[in-house]
Amino acid sequence: MNAPAALPSSSFNSWSYPITLCFILIALLATTRINNFDLGTDLKSGQWILEHHGFPQKDTFTYAVNQNNYLDGKPLYQTALYLVYRAFGYSGISILNTLAVLLVFFLLLIRLRETVPPPWLICFLLLAAALATERRFFVRAETGTWILLSLTLLILEWRLRGKRDLL
Repeated sequence: MNAPAALPSSSFNSWSYPITLCFILIALLATTRINNFDLGTDLKSGQWILEHHGFPQKDTFTYAVNQNNYLDGKPLYQTALYLVYRAFGYSGISILNTLAVLLVFFLLLIRLRETVPPPWLICFLLLAAALATERRFFVRAETGTWILLSLTLLILEWRLRGKRDLL
């Protein structure tokens, strides 16, 4: 009987384990109890937008100032958040937030690999970025901004290196 062929050394990267552990740590840090005081207002705003097919004009959510104009810069986020809540509850919101944070770090990993640093540096930078931003892994609209910023930087990196010009 023939022995199985050995895998080429290029297909097995010993640094893939620490990088995978970084992503497991990021998922654990992002999967926390929902601790956002704005969540109720965001869900109620999203519900109002869907029910009235428009954006709130007055601040009906605050009893003391319900005659004031309602100014909010995240109605699409609130609508999407309410739809997720209606379909999957708070667990769905938490899972979606965890996936969004993981997507941000996956895009960071792609950008880091484009610059061809040593694998230990990729692992160190992922870990440092995760620990530095862990306090912001809440269910917040800024996570969507992180995704868009990461995509923009990746597109600019590809353009700089002459790989793709998606601008």
